[in-house]
Amino acid sequence: DPVADISLPDFCDMVLYADDIALLIGAKDNKTMMHRGNLALSRTQAALKELGLELATQKTQAILLNGKRTTVTNDTCFTINDTTIRPRNEVKYLGITLDPELNFKIHAQKTCAKATKALNALSAILGAKNARTARRRIIARVVEGQLLYGCEIWHGRMAGPALHELEAVQKRAAVRIARGFKSMSGEAALVLTGMLPLEIQANARQEIFKGEKRPGPGETIKKWQRRWDKSNATWTKSLIPTIEPWINRKHGELSGHLTEVISGHGHFGSFLKMTNRRTSGACPHCSTQETVRHQMMYCPRFDKERHNADLQQECDPRKIVNTMLKSARHWSKIDALAYAICETGRSQQD
Repeated sequence: DPVADISLPDFCDMVLYADDIALLIGAKDNKTMMHRGNLALSRTQAALKELGLELATQKTQAILLNGKRTTVTNDTCFTINDTTIRPRNEVKYLGITLDPELNFKIHAQKTCAKATKALNALSAILGAKNARTARRRIIARVVEGQLLYGCEIWHGRMAGPALHELEAVQKRAAVRIARGFKSMSGEAALVLTGMLPLEIQANARQEIFKGEKRPGPGETIKKWQRRWDKSNATWTKSLIPTIEPWINRKHGELSGHLTEVISGHGHFGSFLKMTNRRTSGACPHCSTQETVRHQMMYCPRFDKERHNADLQQECDPRKIVNTMLKSARHWSKIDALAYAICETGRSQQD
């Protein structure tokens, strides 16, 4: 506590957290910056010595945060106990990597690498056939926790491409939770698994951090819905135009074959041909293009399963999901239809 009472030079401030000390120094030129910085360092070191503590010069780092003026250059350096400290291009402070422009690009790159490593380590659990969706979603929270760390600080300043990199890792986690093909839409995977997009989560946390009103569930879903309306997941949007009933449902386990038919990326002739897994995309029963829409709504091969699921040929795509949401029994019937379609596609691929 006595360190906090140090008399610092003008335009200097101090941030204390546990055994970390951060000195903030403002100046218009190199000479003033070095003078104020060295004076603040010497006073801090003297206060620590009176407490029987020692400043770890080997761990002391400096960084120049660029403002509107560029008159302070990297020639600036500071001195502690005959040790010269020169500014770096990046400094990690309390788990967040700071860069001179404060656009947090470097922080995003390092966070993505760390979160991807965790995601790969959890892949065996995420891909286990006997692991329930809810359990896989909980495991994926580990990845989200790493991606969102410090978002109260970096959200709003992080460069757009860097934020997209973070969201890309979250989307990959969502695809694995949904047991979908790697090519499926990340936005669709987030909706299917009920994982709130990273940007919306970061914005909500920052508002709470600033003391603003906590966003309610309704407001959050409205933001998500506006984002969903702009996504390019055409087939999935035709099935789930409104996300609230889907993510707030009380029943229904998302299986791999359900993910295939809802995402449109799976064992369907047109998709398999597009990905060079089949030589023809034609339906062997109808001789038309074997798309997921064709198999779910038109192909006579699945009339029995379609009838059992209370669906008719050429029905409105929205009816498929609406039927699933009626009850657990209706969900299982649509699941049986999806299973029949995917298994047929797998046998044809083999």
